Amino acid sequence: IKTLRLDREQKDLLLRQHGKPGRSSSPLERDWERWLKGTVARLSVTFDQPTAAENPEVVHLSVVHPLIRQAAQHCRGVEPLVCRLGVTTKNVGPGEYPFSIHAWSKSGIRHDETLVPICDQPELEEVLLSLLEEARDISETTSIRTSSSSRLNDIHHERWNRARAEHMEQNRQLAAQRIQSLTVSHRARMALLNDQIAKANDPKIHLMKTSEREGAEADQQRRLSELSSLSERADIRSQLIAYGVLVVEGGL
Repeated sequence: IKTLRLDREQKDLLLRQHGKPGRSSSPLERDWERWLKGTVARLSVTFDQPTAAENPEVVHLSVVHPLIRQAAQHCRGVEPLVCRLGVTTKNVGPGEYPFSIHAWSKSGIRHDETLVPICDQPELEEVLLSLLEEARDISETTSIRTSSSSRLNDIHHERWNRARAEHMEQNRQLAAQRIQSLTVSHRARMALLNDQIAKANDPKIHLMKTSEREGAEADQQRRLSELSSLSERADIRSQLIAYGVLVVEGGL
């Protein structure tokens, strides 16, 4: 656990770079924006997920946190890679194929990072990432027609919207399963502690087990609260990282 300390000037700078206030949609972004606007200068943070899970009051600086995304944009720039590549293959017919590559960051109870290729041709989309590994640069500059770019955006948005809905539902189901499992194990633990307390003749043992029961109750409430919060905070954040044209030669 670390301490992040920012003065008013630093907070204002991050807030301006973060985007238009009040436009944030996710709870994570709203919480960050609220802290930047507030008067508290110190914030407990961690880069470690298990530590964050054990300490709900500590902010987890994961890859989906606004501060980390802002830092990444500052380091590498916000412009995606634009390329025109050539590849020789018999898996796809010859031609020029506009494509785009998006990075999806899934948040919730489980985190995942994946690259998503988008192309108007399903047979090419299935092998696009492997073909890009073999492709060669054939031009310093390229462009995609507005109609092709719009089509790629539509395909991506439809797929992202569907995947996001599925991810949110899976996240809620996973949270419900974990809450049920946690509740069953907690009941068994409490039954054991209550039995030990009832049978304890030694006042010190009685006090120790009573304290242990209180701690178990507090831990249960904390973990249930965390799972309840995570069940509604699932999201998929997408970032366009590359687009261009793949020129296929030597096809069928």
